[in-house]
Amino acid sequence: MHVPTPSGRRWLFAACALAFLPLTTGCGKTGTVAGTVTFDDKPLKGGRITFIYKEEGKDPVEVTGTITDGEYEVRNVPLGECKVKITPLFPPTTLPNMGGMPGGMPGGMPTAPGSNPRSMEEVRKRLEREHPEDLEESNEIASHNVELPDIYARPDESGLPTVTVTRGTTTHNVELKSPPGWKPFSQGMKKRPKGR
Repeated sequence: MHVPTPSGRRWLFAACALAFLPLTTGCGKTGTVAGTVTFDDKPLKGGRITFIYKEEGKDPVEVTGTITDGEYEVRNVPLGECKVKITPLFPPTTLPNMGGMPGGMPGGMPTAPGSNPRSMEEVRKRLEREHPEDLEESNEIASHNVELPDIYARPDESGLPTVTVTRGTTTHNVELKSPPGWKPFSQGMKKRPKGR
């Protein structure tokens, strides 16, 4: 199933795209990167893939595209070697520090970005307030958000292979795996004993 775009209103994807506008390379030396993304051997329902190109003496150039049902295509990626990062479809939020625990919730539960299932509820509430006429389409798009391990948002630590972008279309498939001991925050919340 393809993520639908509200008919006649492309405000949601336009807003998302504006948040990730790539820096201009100025040389026109770009290509397209396309491929698949799996998470624990299943197509990633939704997310963002970013290619990061760093030329010596210059600021990095980041170009981001959307992953839908395990597939993506990103245009205008600078030619050469690029690092890769994968993030959730919508920017995550962080839970408040409940109970005064340093850096987390009671019991030492982490509040790391990317691990909060409440972020989607907050997105839905905001969309309902701001664009009630598009609520059905908005919920369909929001339903493609997936919790991901934060490590994949840190390309220098994630272990994801780089890609050498060439003219035309470069194919680059990405396989994500849950790190040992990692569980979605929502699953951890369900398993917490009552009263803790």
